[in-house]
Amino acid sequence: MPSASYYRRQADLLLSFAVTTENPVVSDRCRLLAEEYQSLAAMLGDDQPEVASAVQAVLKRADERGTG
Repeated sequence: MPSASYYRRQADLLLSFAVTTENPVVSDRCRLLAEEYQSLAAMLGDDQPEVASAVQAVLKRADERGTG
């Protein structure tokens, strides 16, 4: 089973794709997967609250820019 840090890294990559893609469908799917991966990391018990808050900040910026 992958570690919590693995899921956090994957979520970070997905968020990068979400905010840089021009395709709104891809952006939405990447954001959803990133949230799922953050949840999996949290369930594994090695949660880092600062990472979760950073994810929320990125998602908020994406919404403000109209990419999500």
